Amino acid sequence: MKKTIAFLLLCLCLLLPGCSGALQGPSVQELQQKLDEAVAQRDTLQTQLDEALAKLEASDAETVKVTVTGTFTATVRSLIPNYVLDDKTPMMAVVTTFQSTPFILYTRDQTSALTVGKTYVFTVESAQAEIYKAEYEKGVPNPATADALYGLNVLSVKPAGEEDVGLDSVHLEFLPVE
Repeated sequence: MKKTIAFLLLCLCLLLPGCSGALQGPSVQELQQKLDEAVAQRDTLQTQLDEALAKLEASDAETVKVTVTGTFTATVRSLIPNYVLDDKTPMMAVVTTFQSTPFILYTRDQTSALTVGKTYVFTVESAQAEIYKAEYEKGVPNPATADALYGLNVLSVKPAGEEDVGLDSVHLEFLPVE
């Protein structure tokens, strides 16, 4: 009997602090005010985003027809086949320009002249593209991006000399088409 009374008193002592009114959460009015502030902030940010997007679309609306041409120097890291057409004959090269990540370059017939680990100057076939004026003003991106965007085809390959390597090894350019 003493154990039961002691147990009930212990439970009562533990439950009483939870029943006190001192630990109440925020009122409904406070929560509504916070919600109204968050909604107002969301609406302001949405308006700013819409204005920025409209400004961006207006500036990017003009396009320019250009020809992408030039050369770049890259080191051949691997020769791989085009698994869609022929899974035996290497037709593509994994290359890296100076201090860049590897990318795949479709080299076709020039693949037989390439050696893994050697550096070459790749001359690209002129390719026409229609680009935004803002992109034209920035200049040609690095060869990996240019290859992905404009589908560069290798026209010729020659071994790189000492003057072809280093920071100034990409000579791709946009030429406006009249």
